[in-house]
Amino acid sequence: MEYAMYPRKLTKEHRRRRRELGLDMYKLLGIHKEDTTGRRNWERENLKFFGAPIGLIITIDRIFDKNGWGHVGMFLQTLCLAAEAEGLATCLEEMWGMWYENRLILCSKLMFVGGPSYSLSF
Repeated sequence: MEYAMYPRKLTKEHRRRRRELGLDMYKLLGIHKEDTTGRRNWERENLKFFGAPIGLIITIDRIFDKNGWGHVGMFLQTLCLAAEAEGLATCLEEMWGMWYENRLILCSKLMFVGGPSYSLSF
């Protein structure tokens, strides 16, 4: 990657917090630290948008710098708020953060139906 997803040098405290968060997350999922197959299967689900009915991949041309990234961030915030107003829960992820040709895949966006009575029509 041409940019760092996380700071290159985390402090001891930040490393501890990241590790603790990861352990807690997998514990809630019922995946033990030693269960590499379970962790890999969960990562595969991430790449399948965790079964969300709508998944978007957000990109930006590589010629844009941080200012352009900020505009995309504001667009994403607006998109999330609009989806929430229509009853869709949203989740932004950076699992997909990579370059494809001249475009940076900044993140993916998942949208989940808000409740059992909600229906989507196109």
